[in-house]
Amino acid sequence: MAREHRRLTGLAPIAMGSAIAIAAILSPLLLAVISQFWHIDWPYLSEVGQAYGFASAMFSALALLAVSLSVIAQARSNHMARVQAFHTMQSSLVQIGLSDPAVYMPCYGASGPEDIKRSQQSLFCTLRANYWLAAFEQGELDEPLLRAEFAPEIYGNPVSRQWWETARPHWNFPTAPAHRKRMAEILDEEFSKHVPEDGMATDFIRRANLGPAEEDGQP
Repeated sequence: MAREHRRLTGLAPIAMGSAIAIAAILSPLLLAVISQFWHIDWPYLSEVGQAYGFASAMFSALALLAVSLSVIAQARSNHMARVQAFHTMQSSLVQIGLSDPAVYMPCYGASGPEDIKRSQQSLFCTLRANYWLAAFEQGELDEPLLRAEFAPEIYGNPVSRQWWETARPHWNFPTAPAHRKRMAEILDEEFSKHVPEDGMATDFIRRANLGPAEEDGQP
């Protein structure tokens, strides 16, 4: 009984498709027969059908546009989810390193107490910068806030300034994502404005923007 039921269920779509095909083939004949019994203004109906066809085309175009926008929004959402997952993983690794510096800091090249201290400070600066970058990418903060709150945390003390001098090439490179590059540009601009007295900011920014040959004075 179950096998017979499955067989009938499988034949149902075939029968339905065959009926629709036969109806489509016989439709001109059916219309001819109908016109023998009722007076029908076929040109008028043709114009109405064309009007419906135009409306149908418009609705189809709008539906296609809506689907395209939905796909774009979904792709953007997926990209942001991947970025967030990357930042979360990186943050977890940094937190593990900071949790037991005597064990993990040697993995970063630290060989003594002073090296361990510097590695901890560098990892914290990296973690802090990635937090601000994630907020900047997601639109939770804008450029004025970066300049007013984050930039002073970097140029306002020697530890963070030294971190930025080392980390900057990894933030502002030709193929870097747009938000990452823009954040690096903002930091450079704020450095140039607020740390001019010892020449450190303008000097390392100038050196970072020059190639090796230019830095050596070669043409």
